[in-house]
Amino acid sequence: MKASNLYRSFLLGVLTISMLGIQACSKSKDGAPVRSGYYGTAGRGGGAGGIGTNYTYQLAQVSNANPQAVLGFLSAGMDTSQIGSIVSVQAAGHIGLNCAQNQQVIVNGSNGIFIRVIDSMAQQGQYAPIDTFMPVTSGSVMNGQMNLMFQDNFGVVQVTGSYTPSNNNGSVTGTIYYRNNNSNSQQMVMIGSFSLPIAYFLTCQ
Repeated sequence: MKASNLYRSFLLGVLTISMLGIQACSKSKDGAPVRSGYYGTAGRGGGAGGIGTNYTYQLAQVSNANPQAVLGFLSAGMDTSQIGSIVSVQAAGHIGLNCAQNQQVIVNGSNGIFIRVIDSMAQQGQYAPIDTFMPVTSGSVMNGQMNLMFQDNFGVVQVTGSYTPSNNNGSVTGTIYYRNNNSNSQQMVMIGSFSLPIAYFLTCQ
């Protein structure tokens, strides 16, 4: 074999190894490997950082989470073969209100809901949790009731529930529903419910 061909083969081998190394070392913000189709690299995401660095958020456990509904939600943005058994679902959020204008919901890139799905792969440390941040697009928060809509390129999420204000010591209880854009049905599917101190979800701005 000619020297030029040997050199070409060597370069090709180095390039192949380098590409494999780059793929193998792809990491999430917390250092765990990122799986193929992970929202953070597929357009649906931004993680908890999407809520905004000026806000304090608190993750709440989503109770009665339906594993099939959770898989359906995730399927809009990634291959479900990359997802293990659903272990738990958590939610956080920041909804800014113009309290001088009848608690009008403020729509901007920092106000939204954050949903974290921990599957068996994330629990075992193989991959990072699957994080989704969706900005709020509309809603009403009045007289102890709330109805909020969130949207990204893959679909919509709705949170309905109630709140009990008491000098920022009250609580918020909500139920999360979703509908993917690729769904043949207009019906919202329930993911589960959560409860948070009101100061970690609804604030006057």
